Amino acid sequence: MLISLFAVPSILSAYHDDTPLADAGPIYEPGPPKDIIREIPPPVLPSLTPPPPTRTTIAFVPPIVSKDEVVQDENQKSIPDILDTSGDIGTKDVKGNNETPPSLQETPALNSVLEVPKVAEKTYDMFDIQKDPSFPGGLQEMYKWLNNNVIYPEMAKTSGISGQVVLSFVVGKDGIIRDICIVKDIGGGCGKSVQTTLAKMPPWSPGEANGHPVKVRYTLPFKFTLH
Repeated sequence: MLISLFAVPSILSAYHDDTPLADAGPIYEPGPPKDIIREIPPPVLPSLTPPPPTRTTIAFVPPIVSKDEVVQDENQKSIPDILDTSGDIGTKDVKGNNETPPSLQETPALNSVLEVPKVAEKTYDMFDIQKDPSFPGGLQEMYKWLNNNVIYPEMAKTSGISGQVVLSFVVGKDGIIRDICIVKDIGGGCGKSVQTTLAKMPPWSPGEANGHPVKVRYTLPFKFTLH
């Protein structure tokens, strides 16, 4: 046992290698981090659409009333010729392509040339309609209302004036009485008295043509009688 203990240092020395380690090369020491540069891609530009081809434009300027000495001689195109052309209407003649779609922009010249004049609404006569206008309650109620509301003028009474006056008025589509005219008068303020009273009439039932309410010209006689 004692022999084994003395033999241990010898064994360890046998395995001890004093050979120096091989050179592993220079040691890498990392430096400060480099700045990271991000490459920004160039902006994507939208594709440019070329403007549409120019359409043919026909010059037309609405006529203006001026003195002869300031008027320039020019060949003014007629409206039928303007409407028959396939080009646009403008302030000057331009040669272009008629197959190009028309411009969506308003042409000021068109507004003045193609403006449709307003047509006055027709006023029908009694024989042109299928349903006559009527006072509420009918003809008898109308004359009853007039007898209760028309004032016999004192001047006509004093002068002994009596007789029949005739008035004309329009019954509107809303039944309102308008455009009251004295067709025949006997004087003494009689016609004016009936005209003033008619303006205060309640609404009528309007006349109808082809199933629709229309304006109707109505003629009304009224008699003044002295008692």
